[in-house]
Amino acid sequence: MMKEHYTSARFIPRFFSFVLQKLLWIPSRIFLHIFCHLTFYGSDTYKQLPKGVIFAANHTNIFDFIFVPLHIGFFSRRHPIHYTGKAPHLFPRKTWLSYIFVNKFTFYLTSTHIAHRGLKNYSISLKEHVEVIKEGNDMVIFPNGAIDIDENQFPKGGISYLVGKTKAPVVPVYIKGAFKVRLRDVLMRKVKISIYYGEPLYYEDLFADLESYNEFDRYKIVARKIMDEILLLPHKNTQKIGINLLS
Repeated sequence: MMKEHYTSARFIPRFFSFVLQKLLWIPSRIFLHIFCHLTFYGSDTYKQLPKGVIFAANHTNIFDFIFVPLHIGFFSRRHPIHYTGKAPHLFPRKTWLSYIFVNKFTFYLTSTHIAHRGLKNYSISLKEHVEVIKEGNDMVIFPNGAIDIDENQFPKGGISYLVGKTKAPVVPVYIKGAFKVRLRDVLMRKVKISIYYGEPLYYEDLFADLESYNEFDRYKIVARKIMDEILLLPHKNTQKIGINLLS
């Protein structure tokens, strides 16, 4: 059994995460609009839901944690957004950016909660995540568990476990245009990033007619359903959506 060496982000005052996300909201949006032609598509139905939503997204870049909640308004009550991630020492160190943004200090400040590896038991590895969502906090998760070299790889069952235990609605999110982006291309304004938001997926629909399956297979099937919805978004949600600063 592996032992994680990082204390939980839950015990860092959430005030700091709230302030940091507000501070990043304006400069990140300005930068991405100017240099990456940032555009939002799909549905903003999720804004009508109470807090305690799971945002499930494809994983294309180490900055996806910034991309996913960018459509949420500056004055929205949804902040701070929480994240799930593996321990920093398990991330590959391929660029200097990974050293800056993937470390325990950054995880603390961004309310990133460690999904403990090697425990072979979701009730242990995701115990904290369930509690955070049940407390009425939104959480971002990447079902494939790593940057998507192959978008069709089979997603992990963690997302299904969280939905099953919290009954939280899932908002599918697709990030397009950020995979293997080079800083040079960003600065030359050659990059176009689009973020697609789908209609919420609900526990009752995701787990419908799966009673005859064992728990492991149920989680696999539900994870695949969610990932399929994510991958379909750029093909069916082509309507642009604007920003409401209040929601």
